[in-house]
Amino acid sequence: MRLVHNGDQHLTIGRARRKHVFDGIDIGRLAAAHSLGQLHAEPRLAVPALIKNLPGDDNLYRSSILISLANFGTNARTAVPVIVSALTDQDELVRQSAAFALKEIDPEAAAKAGLK
Repeated sequence: MRLVHNGDQHLTIGRARRKHVFDGIDIGRLAAAHSLGQLHAEPRLAVPALIKNLPGDDNLYRSSILISLANFGTNARTAVPVIVSALTDQDELVRQSAAFALKEIDPEAAAKAGLK
């Protein structure tokens, strides 16, 4: 995957020309999600792009997206509903990442969800 900036209003995580896979893990896609969180740039563009890419079967990628959202702190409040949903995910890593993200983004919502 690669980060694609489509004008002033859209940032997407698009398909790379060449897939970088190691042991069944799409490294490029993980790197793109991780980079968005580390950059902390353009939350109005990055946060919706991360939210859009959260659904799927790749739990490591989904966990990486949740951690990236956490790195935006309160600038990622629009993600709270999907993060709360991820608290009941079947995958433990996704649940843990969602709990961490919710605590970082909205401590009050985390307390309401029973997180300490």
